[in-house]
Amino acid sequence: MGAKSMNKVRTAVIGVGYLGKHHARIYSELERAHLVAVADIIEERAQEIAQRYGCAAYTDYREMLDKETIDAVSVAVPTSLHYEIARDCLLKGISVLVEKPIATNLEHADELFRISREKGLVFQVGYVERFNPIVSYLPRYVDAPYVIMTKRLCPFVNRNLDVGVVLDLMVHDIDIVLSIVNKEAEEINAKGISVVSIHEDIASAHIKFKDGCNAYFVVSRVSPTGARKLEIIDREKRIILDYMKKELFIFDLNGFRSLEHIKLMSSEEPLKKEISFFLENVISGKNLKEDGRTSFYIALKILESIRKSERNV
Repeated sequence: MGAKSMNKVRTAVIGVGYLGKHHARIYSELERAHLVAVADIIEERAQEIAQRYGCAAYTDYREMLDKETIDAVSVAVPTSLHYEIARDCLLKGISVLVEKPIATNLEHADELFRISREKGLVFQVGYVERFNPIVSYLPRYVDAPYVIMTKRLCPFVNRNLDVGVVLDLMVHDIDIVLSIVNKEAEEINAKGISVVSIHEDIASAHIKFKDGCNAYFVVSRVSPTGARKLEIIDREKRIILDYMKKELFIFDLNGFRSLEHIKLMSSEEPLKKEISFFLENVISGKNLKEDGRTSFYIALKILESIRKSERNV
């Protein structure tokens, strides 16, 4: 690891479409990274990104792994390919930042965590909402939450349709809620409907935690408007967070009196913070110890509940 601490981390991106192209851009911008190569099955896309950032282009990621010396890689491909590609990278001794969701099932996710642990590599999951700067203010105000409500609505974008909206979007809210409620879930109920894909495109879920806290989730990827909000009813106050506006409101418990208001004007890019965090862990050799597994597990349980509710209709 000493060599990396003195030099730049040699990075690559597999999949330079909707999200991967931003990973490539950010690696090219960060002082501690050297973008070595990109891989994409669409040759024109790989060549375009490679020429833009001055790196090598491949259409076969395996060829890239064989020919290039890479310390860390971002995997931004369809979810069905996450396991195979991330596994190949880890077995080559390369630390991995994989876009969420980790994989399509828990067994594959656990194997990726196991390989990274055994090889002493970083395996990080791309829960980018964690790095929204307004989220860092939550621990200052959250004390004993007993009701949490989340809403995440997005207009339709023709991507990530190999999974439903729970693994595509709701998993972000699950991840944030689990950081607030450090208790086990004891009851999960959910419903979902398909609109444009074979999977659920709109979903709602209820999680009851062992401390009595109840969390409610509403998510859609076919909404005419966008919204990403979180509301927490705490012991003596209400907390309302708007991810899009980077705004936080603190009200009294009745919601009538404003106690505090925080509005961030920061233009800091959450994805850049996420990738910087990844690189810091690669340089330091810090293993993330299955970070993100529980969020993925809960998301899978929500999917189970949706399928069960469909059978009971």
